[in-house]
Amino acid sequence: MKRSTIATTALALAASVFAGSSMAVTVTNVFENFDGKTGAALNFTRTNLTWYADGTDNLSGISNINENAKLYLDTGSDGLVSATLTTNDVNVALAANETATFSARVSFYPSSDDVTPTGSDLRFALYAKASGSQTNLIAYAKDDGTTTQINTDIIIPDTGEKLVAVRIVGTSFYVAVDGGQEAGPYGFITTDSGINKVEFQGNGSVDDVTIAYTSTLAKDTSIDIGNTGSPSHTLTDNEADYLNNLVAKEGKAAVADKLAAISEETFEKASLLNQDITKDSAASATFSITDIKRSGSDVTVKVKLVRNGTILGGVNGTVALYTCATPNGTYEKVDTFGTVLTTNASEAEATKTFTGVTAPFFLVKIED
Repeated sequence: MKRSTIATTALALAASVFAGSSMAVTVTNVFENFDGKTGAALNFTRTNLTWYADGTDNLSGISNINENAKLYLDTGSDGLVSATLTTNDVNVALAANETATFSARVSFYPSSDDVTPTGSDLRFALYAKASGSQTNLIAYAKDDGTTTQINTDIIIPDTGEKLVAVRIVGTSFYVAVDGGQEAGPYGFITTDSGINKVEFQGNGSVDDVTIAYTSTLAKDTSIDIGNTGSPSHTLTDNEADYLNNLVAKEGKAAVADKLAAISEETFEKASLLNQDITKDSAASATFSITDIKRSGSDVTVKVKLVRNGTILGGVNGTVALYTCATPNGTYEKVDTFGTVLTTNASEAEATKTFTGVTAPFFLVKIED
């Protein structure tokens, strides 16, 4: 795929052109430790969660347990404690490069019978089941209407607090307790793999509820730009880093909405210029050669970049000098300026002396 360029002229014998390491980033949408809510009714909204409780004999609330505020569960025979997410990043179906995670510190009170959770939007459920002298963690999976009780073989040795973590990848989930080895994968309903809300039923306590979204975009990942309905653009390393950082700053939903509304060329320019596409509809900048001094075959070239809009950091590229014997011929690369234009300021300059330069026509590029 040909990368887009922005071309401008500078001086009589020079032109400047924008030519068009991957990472993972996690956005923690929720972290609730219930501090400051002791004694409060379960009808508050905080940290992207809206809490409520129902049931005729539901005695659940927030209490100080061992000097820490926690959600104390006593839902009764028909009660439920729920928390609905008010953020969009983890309540939609996950793509292959996305992961949602849920974790909480839970004190389990084991059940002696199988538990059958209800709810049309149920993805998965966990509970502790006592059997003889041993208590195991049971995973309840709902795959396209078919429900399954699965013994994870994770032993719950007592009713003390456990850190329970669920990792959702595509349409499967994995379970781990206290940082131990994961159990799974277990499949669940395929039409929606995200997390809309969390629900608790029974007796016990809950603390440190965390829900997060992880983007693992990398080089050669295909994404949809311009709302074409299918992947239309293959990412470079720099573009993957740019998007992951933008998701960490603005959230998945805001970035996806903006990608649907812009062109591929606009995305390439904004990525290279490191400008926030969620704030500005188009990359706006000037890049020019402001001075050329020759001493024999040594040439000192000075360039200046001026960017408008919301700047996220230094440019995502390398500045390089190209020369040619004729103005319209084939330009050949001489060398790079090194690590330059790394500032997040709106204006940045770079100067370098190149040796062994005999051609009279110059071109400077910021290359991905």
